[in-house]
Amino acid sequence: MLRQMNHFFRIVILTGLCPAAGLAQDADPGGLSFTFGLRQQFEAFTDRSLSVAGQDPGGRSTTILTFGALSETRQDRLELEFGTQLSDGLTRTDTTADLSYRRTSANAVLDLTAEWVQSDLAFLRSASSFVDADGIVVLPDDLGQLTSTGTRTATTFGASLRWGELRPLGASLELRHRIQDYDNARATLTDGTTTTLSGGLRFNINPVTTANLNLRYNIIDDDGSAVENTAILRGGLTFDRPSGRLVTQISVAHNDDSETRWAASVNRQFELPRADLDITLGVAQDDSATAQLIGRVAYGYDLPEGRIEFSAGHDLTAGSDRRNTTLQASYTQELTPISDLRLLLDYARARDTDDGADIAVGTFSASYGLQLTPDWSVNFGARTDLRKDSGTASRANGVFMVLGRSLTWRP
Repeated sequence: MLRQMNHFFRIVILTGLCPAAGLAQDADPGGLSFTFGLRQQFEAFTDRSLSVAGQDPGGRSTTILTFGALSETRQDRLELEFGTQLSDGLTRTDTTADLSYRRTSANAVLDLTAEWVQSDLAFLRSASSFVDADGIVVLPDDLGQLTSTGTRTATTFGASLRWGELRPLGASLELRHRIQDYDNARATLTDGTTTTLSGGLRFNINPVTTANLNLRYNIIDDDGSAVENTAILRGGLTFDRPSGRLVTQISVAHNDDSETRWAASVNRQFELPRADLDITLGVAQDDSATAQLIGRVAYGYDLPEGRIEFSAGHDLTAGSDRRNTTLQASYTQELTPISDLRLLLDYARARDTDDGADIAVGTFSASYGLQLTPDWSVNFGARTDLRKDSGTASRANGVFMVLGRSLTWRP
């Protein structure tokens, strides 16, 4: 641990030598800018790996370094992001690299993206590790990734074009290709590629009603398995109302086995004075053509100096054997202008009726955050991680401290 602390303090000294960079954070947007982030986490848990075979108590030090470069004009945006995670010293566990380009005109938008992600699967991760950019728990497509070992490398290329943005009739095209490789992982995790091609139409029926139609074609080519082809057609109507949107959607999926599965849903959004409510209710046919109820409810309420959020959902993709259930709640309270209190709950359960897999993960944490300077912050907290794999449960209790700095520099 002393070596890890010395390594961290060397990084802190280097970032501290650039105080002027932090002063550029309030600069006007546009032009060229660089960002640098440092996050150091120290934690001690009763079972670091959430292993059902036996507890693995101890501490862990994690250093997360991020770098970004952004060049932006009125019509073009080019962004490069890089991040790496070092655990217990200089052992690299996760690395990401993203490159994106956007070209915007008066009536069209072009997006080009490339992403490279290498992840260490040796750690049996908590539910908080699978929260996406929208704050929703999304478990991996293959449940074996939750309990595996080894390394996964995923490379994704994407291109999309939307035109007719300001016209009553608009269209879109998108192409994505994902290459996934595993090294020293379980035999159930196989290398493969996924290619997705989709096209859509949007028609503004009137100022408050919009119709959408989308056709997507998926090609999944996993090593040792036959190529899977699936076509999904979606159609829907969106009604803009004073209190929020009403969205109706129906979809049909067709696969290589000439099986057709349907799904339909209704979504209602309410924009209240101090709260927002989002409700979705629908039905979807599973792989055996049995109708299953799906839905999600999300609620957020603004407090005088904080916010409460809650969401619960049950989802099934038409024609799939995979059922996902999620539950999330959060409470944030500002104690002073530079400190806050946070309570977080994340829970997700995935069941696959085809192979009998049933895995649930959950995390509850309480933390206190303090803004030390305009660009330095620290968090102290406690966390409980839970995992249940086919009826066998494991739990880990622990404490953590996170020290971070984020700065932006414009030449």
